[in-house]
Amino acid sequence: MAIINIIVIIILFLLTGFLSGKNKDKLLFIKAFISAIFMIITSFVSIVISCIITYYLLAHLMHDGNSIFILGVVTLLLAGIINYHFIKLIIRLSYYNEMLIMILEYYIQWTTIFFTLYQFFTSSSETLEKLKHLQISTNTLDISFMNIIILPILLVSWISIAMTKIFIKDHKEN
Repeated sequence: MAIINIIVIIILFLLTGFLSGKNKDKLLFIKAFISAIFMIITSFVSIVISCIITYYLLAHLMHDGNSIFILGVVTLLLAGIINYHFIKLIIRLSYYNEMLIMILEYYIQWTTIFFTLYQFFTSSSETLEKLKHLQISTNTLDISFMNIIILPILLVSWISIAMTKIFIKDHKEN
């Protein structure tokens, strides 16, 4: 059943694109979806690399016991910079397609907002009890998993997309 749900979600994401714009590039939203999957993978890799670098530099070499907030900000910004270089590779393959970047940004925004709303919605045991009466499954994602894995990946992706948009505008031929 989970596979069917994932397929339905993918189809709906792609349908938003096909209904709104397929004039210049009929495969644009499929390219954007494939690029988004690649970006999620590279964001995760960037976070791992950034965690190692940040920990080694700040904690090991400098013996700096900064707060978890500072370490988190440094780690995610560094991961965004690392991922930016991966994203530039994707963009080169698609010839700096601004529409592709815009779609990727929308996918990231929608997914981030959805997970934030999901987290808010499922954090209330009262709401979960009401859902049981409607015969809707109350199996939820682990909120700590979302906060440690999913949301940082989306944030790193968003940072790298913003950097890429600036790069494209700055290097665009007049």
